[in-house]
Amino acid sequence: MKRGAVHSLLLAFALVLLQACAWDIAATTAPKSASPPKSGEIEIVEAPVEPVFMRGFSRISECEHTAVGALAREDGTVYGSGVLVGASHVLTAAHCTEGITPYWFISGGEFFKIRSVIVHPYYKIGEVIFVDLALLRLDAPCPATPAPLPQEGYQVARGDDLTAIGYGGGIRRKSNPGVFWYYGTLVEEPTLLKILPLDGTVWFGDSGGAIYDNSGVLVGIISSLGTARGHLYENSATRLDLFRDWIISAMEDTPCN
Repeated sequence: MKRGAVHSLLLAFALVLLQACAWDIAATTAPKSASPPKSGEIEIVEAPVEPVFMRGFSRISECEHTAVGALAREDGTVYGSGVLVGASHVLTAAHCTEGITPYWFISGGEFFKIRSVIVHPYYKIGEVIFVDLALLRLDAPCPATPAPLPQEGYQVARGDDLTAIGYGGGIRRKSNPGVFWYYGTLVEEPTLLKILPLDGTVWFGDSGGAIYDNSGVLVGIISSLGTARGHLYENSATRLDLFRDWIISAMEDTPCN
């Protein structure tokens, strides 16, 4: 065989080997496509599960019920609730100011610095909480419409529908219609409205939040929930009909400048 023919044969053989190697490389580096779904196969995506304390409540946006805001530490961490009752004044539960001074009131997504705190003089008698109420003064006016206080002589009637708004579990939420209703006031705890947690309950973070009657009047400030042997048996809110005069007096005694 002539040398030229041998060279041609070797060249052709080399090209065949190169093509085979190229196919091997492509096969190993090409992305593998997913197997097609089987006939009738459906991908199931589980819906997020709401926390148990959201039973009877609905989430609300920062643009709704802006008189009710959050209390936050200096770093912005939300830990409780408050209710705007004047351009620069917020009501909350006194126990929300014990051990930590609230730094911010957050309404409509805006932060308002808290300048001072006035705790009701009968907050505690001995070590027992009696009037769980405090008034906060803001550094600047908040543009939200303040919640209306009850008129003198106003009382909630037993069985009246109520609405709770606060930051239970750190979630801005509102009780659904018909879930909250006024049960009564105990002789040994005359400063509190009692609500039975049958269809929903206030929760940690709701303290200082609002209890409205069915006409939109602010009748209570959320104070506590009662538990026994791991079971909830009552919700409590400080009655504002008893302390309307103290609230107005405290607001007038704290200058806005």
